[in-house]
Amino acid sequence: MRKVLLTAALLLAPATAQSSTTADNSTSVGRGAQGAIQLAARLGGVENLNFATAANGTLQVSGILNGARFAARIPRDWNGTSVLYSHGYVRPDQTEPDPNATLTSLGPVVDTIVSQGFAVATSVYDKTGYAVQSGIQRTIALKRFLDRVGARKAYTIGHSMGGNIVVGLVELYPNEFVGALPLCGVVGGWSRETEYLTDFRVVYDSFTKGTKYALPGAGAIFTPNSAFTEQAVVASVRALFTDAAGGDATARNLVGAIAASTAFAADPVSFATALGGAAYGLADLFQTTGGNGYGNNGKTYGAALPEAVRTGLNAGVERFDANAAAKTRLEDWYTPKGAFKTKVLSVHNSVDPLVPVAHELAYRQTVTAAGNLANLAQQIVPTVNALQPRHCEFTPEQHLNAWSQLRAWVESGAKPQDSDFFGAR
Repeated sequence: MRKVLLTAALLLAPATAQSSTTADNSTSVGRGAQGAIQLAARLGGVENLNFATAANGTLQVSGILNGARFAARIPRDWNGTSVLYSHGYVRPDQTEPDPNATLTSLGPVVDTIVSQGFAVATSVYDKTGYAVQSGIQRTIALKRFLDRVGARKAYTIGHSMGGNIVVGLVELYPNEFVGALPLCGVVGGWSRETEYLTDFRVVYDSFTKGTKYALPGAGAIFTPNSAFTEQAVVASVRALFTDAAGGDATARNLVGAIAASTAFAADPVSFATALGGAAYGLADLFQTTGGNGYGNNGKTYGAALPEAVRTGLNAGVERFDANAAAKTRLEDWYTPKGAFKTKVLSVHNSVDPLVPVAHELAYRQTVTAAGNLANLAQQIVPTVNALQPRHCEFTPEQHLNAWSQLRAWVESGAKPQDSDFFGAR
């Protein structure tokens, strides 16, 4: 069930909260916030509740809400508005990040938002990897907990997979958020992202077949292969680009053909980022959804290539059908429908090798078809390192500029200007 419903049983759960606090240096506002949080915790099933007060009076709160760890920063002069942050994809072989560490990692972005009077909070998900359903459910539960504490309005922000969680939240819960800021988000949906990662893998495999650059598992990418690792990807891509830079004509032609077939930048970071994403991401998606949610039978690759090269590519590329149940799961969690009331500012780097800017074009088409462009603004900002672009590479200034524009839109109606990338509004 998509929506998290707070049942009467949950609301009447016995108090299990515990707290440790720096009571001596808490401000009167801080003590009031603690009381409201403790009451909400008793009503809402929060365990292991802890408080600390920063030197500037910000109340730092952590606990476990319905089994999920969360953290929040509530300023001394809280304006009654919460900002719910959804983190991005965490590799399946890693653990969910500590929510306090997640907020700390955002550094001046969170610090500035809190200094402006907003409470910022984040939750872990039920699993690492592809966890959109859990991310949506955990975030709305945390939002509603803060509502019980005293929040009257809420924003939602997220990076990468968290950006997909954001667009899901505003569609599934249309009356909960006044503003939303997906950053480098999978805003075109997971079907599109799966297609992107899969296509790059099979194109790379087709061109490198029979060469020293071939990857383990080529030709059977949905069969588990322990040798297909990020280390194997890095070794293959490094060798390919090293040889190309050294004048090897075969390697140079391979780089050019792969880039032309996929609209990729011909640089090693872009190649390794996409293939690395395939190394852990496709296996995780396959396991979580119960199959491959994308099929490429009938698809023609390499339209920009010479005919002979294109023919060879399409003859050699691995083919497969989509698993219907997996495809449905990707659509449900989450492919945007374009219908939302919230003001959404979606921001992307001009080049992103893992979640490409094409997601923004797809999102715009979806929102346009829904007749909802009045609630969407989109901006493309420069990549920090244009020669070796990375995923979600924003500066603190870019983050805060986007936040300021979203605030102005919500508070005064000044809609952010779309980037020229999208043409006239």
